[in-house]
Amino acid sequence: MSERGDRELGRVAGAAQFAAAAVVAWALRPAADALAQRLIGDDRLHSHRARMAIATRDGQIATLRAEKEKAEHKSAVREARLAKANDELADLREKLRISEEKREGAQRRADLVQGLQQQVGKAERRLTVANQEASDFEQDLKSERAAKQQADEELESLREVLNTEKAKSSALAAALADSRTKAVDGGENAEPGEYSFVGIVAAARERFNLLEIPDAALKHIKELDRATNAAVRAEATWKALVALHEYAAKAEYFNGGFYEWCQHSDSPLRLSPAKVAMTESETVRKSAPLRDKRRFEVAREVDPSDPTGRMVMLAHLKPVEGGGEDIPRIYFHDDTGGRTKKIHIGAIAPHSQFPNTKS
Repeated sequence: MSERGDRELGRVAGAAQFAAAAVVAWALRPAADALAQRLIGDDRLHSHRARMAIATRDGQIATLRAEKEKAEHKSAVREARLAKANDELADLREKLRISEEKREGAQRRADLVQGLQQQVGKAERRLTVANQEASDFEQDLKSERAAKQQADEELESLREVLNTEKAKSSALAAALADSRTKAVDGGENAEPGEYSFVGIVAAARERFNLLEIPDAALKHIKELDRATNAAVRAEATWKALVALHEYAAKAEYFNGGFYEWCQHSDSPLRLSPAKVAMTESETVRKSAPLRDKRRFEVAREVDPSDPTGRMVMLAHLKPVEGGGEDIPRIYFHDDTGGRTKKIHIGAIAPHSQFPNTKS
């Protein structure tokens, strides 16, 4: 209850006490009247003193009546105030009830808001995760697009290389097919339609821009043309030169040397690995005279620091397998990974020019 209500209840209680006293006085009035009648009937009371007493009693009664009326009036006023206070108290209680309902509603709304805030927080966290995933996906997509673009560019580059290689292979195949008519002239004993060493060297110099064949490499070329089965051996030597040029054209895209290319390439122009020797025996390598027999002229661009313009070449091809001092040997240096990007031929000569411990 409010402070105002407490004050009103205090006033109402005081008025009630006063009214109770007045009611008691009024209740004693009959007894006082009876006493007055007895006193009037008593002759002894007709004295001045008795009359004064009666007058005093009448005055007291009048006063009590006035006080009773006043108390009744005050009681009525206070009852009215009490009724008003009760009404106000009821009104306050109603307002309190409404306020409690509002407070409870506000609490429910606050709880609802808190729940909604928690849900919003969870949604924001999920949104953050989703945004991060979207960002990662977008980055992955960009990377994939960049990788695809790079792959497309590499594929296009490889297609261009493939087309170039196909053109080169076609040219080499045409050169091989045409070699009988292009290589026969120059052999001392050549017959129409046959190969000759002089002819295949001329054709190789004309057609194969990735092979370097200096004049010094051909000092014994005519000896090969005078040997038995020269045309057959010249054809095998031509195929070896074709294989060297084919390898030089593809070396940039192949992981390995000429021997590995002959082992693993799917090119129809490759040689049998048995016809390829990338070094000599240890005895030959450690013998200065034998090593010197394998020292050949080479283009200065291969090693500008060497003033001699010569180098030892141990790698060689055996176009014709088997023994014999007159079978051909091709000594070469692979510079496809160096300055010139070419194969340098050191010698095309009979086996007899390159002695070893078995010679």
